[in-house]
Amino acid sequence: MPTVRDIFTKLCGEMPLSGCESWDNSGLLVGSADNEVKKVLVSLDVTLPVVSEAERGRYELVVSHHPVIFRPVPSVTDETPTGLILQKLIKNDISVISMHTNADVACGGVNDLLAEALGLKDVGSLRGGEAGELGRFGELCEQMTLHGFLEHVRASLSPFAGARFVDAGRPVKRVAVGGGACGELLYNAKKTGCDTFLTSDIKYSSMLEAEALGLNLIDAGHFETENVVCPRFAGIIRGAFHGVEVKIADGNVSPVEYFM
Repeated sequence: MPTVRDIFTKLCGEMPLSGCESWDNSGLLVGSADNEVKKVLVSLDVTLPVVSEAERGRYELVVSHHPVIFRPVPSVTDETPTGLILQKLIKNDISVISMHTNADVACGGVNDLLAEALGLKDVGSLRGGEAGELGRFGELCEQMTLHGFLEHVRASLSPFAGARFVDAGRPVKRVAVGGGACGELLYNAKKTGCDTFLTSDIKYSSMLEAEALGLNLIDAGHFETENVVCPRFAGIIRGAFHGVEVKIADGNVSPVEYFM
């Protein structure tokens, strides 16, 4: 059986840690690199339901996108969600590998997968970051109305709960995407000649700017725009380690609900 180190090395070969932003905390964040792995649980986030699922199913490893430890942890007690998660992981000898901003910028990572899911062609990068290319833009096969494109997004992303958007009155053909919170790339989307920018966690001020710039802007949800990477993580591990059971967690769900 492979070890945690073997799986980590394989993931890093596809999504090198050199692609991490300086503020990030990706890597092997909990557990022992020498532990053998028979079962891997994949999730965007390491939440209490995901950890409980790993505990019940006797998974030795959780692979996530968002880091289980992001900011410095002053204490590890059961009085905070992070402390309780870490306690349960350590008690059950469950390791965690988190691949965050390196998975955003990597070839075949979050942003490429998001562009692919939406069917964009002739894909390029919106901007160079500290250690990789941020965001993507490309062309749809055919022009759509904004509402037609929103229906296309609904059909292309799973899950898709809803979207906030700014209608700048333009048809949709050249689209920029940024998985997760990429509102800072608004002007890059405009400079690359895009009529539409799809990302998440958009501030009200950015919506006002988009309207003034004549750029359609869509907030399709943080979870929804990044969840495309979970099947990619699972596929990398399955392809390299045929004897390992890999599952996307039942608890891999967004905490955000919409009241319609």
